[in-house]
Formats: sequence, structure tokens, C-alpha cells
Amino acid sequence: MLVNFSEDQGDRKCNLDAFCCFSSSENKFFLMLADGFGDSSQEGVYKTIRNLSHLISSSECEKINPEHLESSLEESVKISFLGLSVINNSFAHVVSSGDCRVYVNGQVLSSDDSVAWKALIKRKSHDDAAKYAVAHPLRNRLTSHVEKGRKVDFKEIDFKLGSGDRVLVCTDGVWSIFHAHISSREFSLDMVCGNIIDNGMALELVF
Repeated sequence: MLVNFSEDQGDRKCNLDAFCCFSSSENKFFLMLADGFGDSSQEGVYKTIRNLSHLISSSECEKINPEHLESSLEESVKISFLGLSVINNSFAHVVSSGDCRVYVNGQVLSSDDSVAWKALIKRKSHDDAAKYAVAHPLRNRLTSHVEKGRKVDFKEIDFKLGSGDRVLVCTDGVWSIFHAHISSREFSLDMVCGNIIDNGMALELVF
């Protein structure tokens, strides 16, 4: 498995995106992505991801659980979060809250926790909801996010992986601009730098 990464701060004064990825053994790989917003500090977002990575690396777990994240949160931090666990390069588990997305071979598997998605999915397919959410005026109004002391509605997804599969994990700063390119498999991480309006972060795993 190869892991590639790209980010751009865009027009923001500070970067509130953070990630960590590591292998805890020969057959376990973990990736954590956070997109901070509101009154979150850069230090608080970074510490939250660092706390979580230390907790996961010191345990014998096979996937990232919501309880791991809740116990790792710093005070006054609000984030969209996506955690990816891969076992034996063949099985993946995703836990998320907010609007970070995971795509496999150009197809979006996750769903956004936003007012826009909630409205669109009532009358659109999953793929169309992902497409039309990009330009929806309520795209940034989240219905769920991670915050200390807040009851969080985490979503979990399981899927299989095969040789040649490409998994893209990204914040809304990336998919809001490049969803069409990602879906048509014309996206590359080189496109992120210099083309982001807001903070944007993306990681690609090639199996």
C-alpha cells in the first residue's frame, strides 16, 4: 500500500485540518483526518489527533471506535472527523461525523452530516446527493460534528479492498471543488496546491 498526501491552507489565516496515519503491525493500518471549525484552535485540533493516535497505537484494537475519539478530544475543539482502519490490505472500516468524505475508485461511500445532504437524499440517489451537495447553500451547516460533551451520531462503513483500488480521504475544502474530477477519476493530489479556497486536505491510498 502506498500513501500520498496533499494540503493547501487557502485563504484562511490558519490551517485547522490535521491528520495522522500509521501501521501498528504488519496487517493493521490506521488513518485519522480532522477538519476543525468555529472557535477551534490549530493546537487543539492537532493535539486531539495526536492524543487519538497515541491511544490507538498503544491498544490492540482492529478499528477506530467512537469511544477512542471521545476520550481524546481537547477542550473547545469542534471537528469533522473521519477514521479509516485497514486490515490485511483487504478490509476497511470507516467511522465518521461531519463532512469529511471517503471515495473508493472515484465513488463516494460516505455521506455528509449536513442540512444539504439531509434534504437532497430524500429525493436523490446517494451519488446525486454527493454531487448536488457541492453547490447547495446549506452545505456547511452540519447536523453532526465531534465536540467534547456533545452527543455525536457517528456513522460506520465497512468495505472490501482489492489490488489496484484507490481510496481517497478528504475534507470538504477538497471535495467541494474537485468532486466532479474525483468521480470521473481525473483527480490528482497535485491539483490541491494553489486551488483551494478554504483549508483543504486529501490523502490517497493505493493498494
